[in-house]
This record gives sequence, structure tokens and C-alpha cells, in this order.
Amino acid sequence: MAGALAVRRATTADTPRIAGLLDELGYHLPPASAREAIARILRDRSHRTLIATAGRATVGFINVGYRFQLHHAGVVGTIDELVVAERHRSAGVGARLVVAALAEARRRGAVVLEVSSNLRRRRAHAFYERCGFARTSLKFVREP
Repeated sequence: MAGALAVRRATTADTPRIAGLLDELGYHLPPASAREAIARILRDRSHRTLIATAGRATVGFINVGYRFQLHHAGVVGTIDELVVAERHRSAGVGARLVVAALAEARRRGAVVLEVSSNLRRRRAHAFYERCGFARTSLKFVREP
């Protein structure tokens, strides 16, 4: 990895790279939709989006949403997206982003930080377990 790894809050200038990282995972958004969606998340105070950089390169990002949940009787942070550029995977980028997200969750008084991961992403499951996450539930999805 060229340059020291740094994590910072995302800005609208990061939009093209965030969209590109989403695309790497198979989430193909038309450019206008990507710009609108990313701008909306960056304006939303219930979200925190962080960028990992190495030198001038953006190498990953994490987006965490926060909301109060009755069954936890507190604020829950949910990792909505965590993407590391393919050529930078297994280099500590994802772990660094999770550490930063955990710090933000503590700052916001969250009682838990949770994440869902597609069943086919077995490497991601092992990564989250290495980061201290436990498998506790199944997620069911249905279109309205």
C-alpha cells in the first residue's frame, strides 16, 4: 500500500470513489443515483461515513447508520456498507475502518454495533468474526 493508512470523514468530493467501491461489490448505481444517494447519506446526521486513504488513493469506506431500537433500549449502530478496494484487501484497511466505527459508536452512546452480510460473502463473515462480531441472527428480506 502506497502511503500511510488514514481514516477521515467522507465529503461530497469522495462521491466518485465511493460509487466506484460500491461497484466493485456489485452494487451498480447509475451516476446520477449514486450522487444523489451519497449526498443524502452525507447530509444525514444519523449516519457517519468514513473514508480510508493511503497516500492520495481512496482504499475503502464504511457507512454506519444509528437509530434507537426498542429491543436494545438504546441506540444501535448498523454498518450499512463496508468496502475495501480489491487490491487493498487483507492489508488491515477494513479492520481500521471497523475500529474507527467502534469509536464513533461509543461517542454516540450506541449499545451495540451490528452488521449484516450476504450469505455468499464467506470471507467477510470470517473478517467480522476476527473483528469481534458474533453471529446472532438471520436476516430476512422481502420487497414491499
